[in-house]
Amino acid sequence: MSAVSGRLAYAGRELLALLFSSECLLCGRQGSGAFPVCGECISQFRVLSSPRCGRCGRPFAEGVGVMGLEDFVCGSCRATKLYFDRAVQTFRYDGLLRDALGVFKYSGRFSVGQLLGRIWAGHLAATPAVADYEADAIVPVPVHRSRLREREFNQSAVLAVEVGRRLGVAVRFGILRSVRRTASQTGLSARQRRLNVRGAFGVGRQEDVSGRRFLLIDDVFTTGATTNECAKVLKRAGAASVLVATLCTPSWAQIGEALGEEWDEEL
Repeated sequence: MSAVSGRLAYAGRELLALLFSSECLLCGRQGSGAFPVCGECISQFRVLSSPRCGRCGRPFAEGVGVMGLEDFVCGSCRATKLYFDRAVQTFRYDGLLRDALGVFKYSGRFSVGQLLGRIWAGHLAATPAVADYEADAIVPVPVHRSRLREREFNQSAVLAVEVGRRLGVAVRFGILRSVRRTASQTGLSARQRRLNVRGAFGVGRQEDVSGRRFLLIDDVFTTGATTNECAKVLKRAGAASVLVATLCTPSWAQIGEALGEEWDEEL
């Protein structure tokens, strides 16, 4: 089955599911209507609080005295060579949002991804850093063709389509390519994650990149290794700027637990 026919098959199955069931895929309650997730579950998605780092976009802990300093940069960003100009996240990667993303990515519920994309796009349209950014194109983080055959869709591409529709910006799928299959980032340290994705991406045609401004879309921002590597490739091909937008990010404590190392919002 080709990637295109696979996506069509998913869409067809999801449409039939919506026509014959109004059960929320997260809580099981009836009454979600034409949506795969009910309004009550959606209302529990946690929007990130302020203040946030002016570079990676992750929120500082409560009580950190940087309120009003919109460009204040966290210690992690100051210690890392970053190629993206700025990153923006919207939701906390926990609770029902995490469940919804898992149902989308690992259970193949395409409609959940589309719904997440529409909800997220509404938030991005009201986020000045994104709304005021004059992107020439939206680019999803690509997945390797072997992984695409297994999953039959790229979750970042699904989200990007919904964001592009809301922002009125074209989504370009050939700008970035995955040229090497990487191991799962799960369980890897921050350094191992950077090494894992090094050299994993390339550009299609340099003339499509040079001098242009890109909005790079991904689902989860953990250490930022993947999006930073993508931004590096785009910048080295001549991109004028790269703004990263990701659906969600874990808390600093969750990141530290995932990496098995100390990882906090230390200033």
